[in-house]
Amino acid sequence: MSTGLRRPLLLAGACFALCAAVAVAAYWLPVARWADGWAVDGFLNLQTPWVSDAAYYVAKLADPGPYAIWTSLLAAIALARHRPRHALAVIVFLGAANLTAQTLKVLLAHHRWHDFLGRAQIHDGSFPSGHATASMSLALAALLVSAPRWRPYVAIGGSMFALAVTESVMLLGWHFPSDIAGGFLLATAFGLLTLAGLRAAEQRWPERSGREAALRALERVDLRRVVLTAATFVFAALAVVAIAAGDSTLRFAGRHTTAVVAAAVVAAMAAVVPVAVASAGARRP
Repeated sequence: MSTGLRRPLLLAGACFALCAAVAVAAYWLPVARWADGWAVDGFLNLQTPWVSDAAYYVAKLADPGPYAIWTSLLAAIALARHRPRHALAVIVFLGAANLTAQTLKVLLAHHRWHDFLGRAQIHDGSFPSGHATASMSLALAALLVSAPRWRPYVAIGGSMFALAVTESVMLLGWHFPSDIAGGFLLATAFGLLTLAGLRAAEQRWPERSGREAALRALERVDLRRVVLTAATFVFAALAVVAIAAGDSTLRFAGRHTTAVVAAAVVAAMAAVVPVAVASAGARRP
């Protein structure tokens, strides 16, 4: 097996393993369960009518209806660029990732009760987050169909979309942070499998004589760009928390540190994967 296939397959396997590890920790590791619960409690304390309304409308962007529209749009872009194979790959990728997330929700349903949440308990079938899986899948699929020169901008846009959706979901108290992490990892795993499939198909049946940068993403990553973008996204997420907390920002940060940390970690995850792929692809002709 060539390096071009082995690397994404190994990384996909690592993402699946990490997703399973997150589930085990969230379900049975007391420290992780405690952090999850207190993070939700912190986000619930940020709710105001305008925050909840805004978060609700943003979160709905990754619902099944809009998800189908985004999928059709991305497939149409691939066809417009004369990439029918990419159009099919995007449809399969987005469909498989979403179906797997919904199936795992049922299979892994587990009651995670926290007394301090009162009546705001999270639904048993919340892992992995479907909204997190959908938003990150769309971000990665957009990279697969975009032209190389646009890929850095598409990566930033996709990261912003994934961040907005998942932070909104947490602000609404729909998911634990571990659910978000699981969804991101699941989407990334399927994205890497799709990348490997496209590489294998290109090697056997070249779609075009020119070299397609998307099929060689992950060869080299500009770590400085990735770190800088992740830091920017973390700052943006913390700024949103500060705006929502208003005059009581410092008091909120002191009382709900786990929520602040969760917001920062989710922001970093939302930024790292798409930007890493884009920065790698941009280094190739």
